[in-house]
Amino acid sequence: MNSSRLPPHTSNSSSPTSPAASPLERVEALYLELVAHYGDGDQRELRAAAKLLLVALARFRTHGGPDWARLLDEYVVLAKTDPARFERLLSSNRSEPHDGIWA
Repeated sequence: MNSSRLPPHTSNSSSPTSPAASPLERVEALYLELVAHYGDGDQRELRAAAKLLLVALARFRTHGGPDWARLLDEYVVLAKTDPARFERLLSSNRSEPHDGIWA
């Protein structure tokens, strides 16, 4: 995930960390905070994304029930095979208008 590829926040909130921001916007803000934490470090965007992925995988496994791996695989396959739909899925989880796709 490249921080330059993150879309601008268009919510009514003044900050992505405000209560009006969507959960996805708050996660993206955390990602940018992690990138900044790594400063000029090598592969800072990748390292920040890996930290978020590790936490997400742990939560998937803990809270996803017996089919957590299947759901995870569906998201990975979608990201690999249909990047446009994957981007729409992400966009639909922001506080801006969406096209009806929810994760």
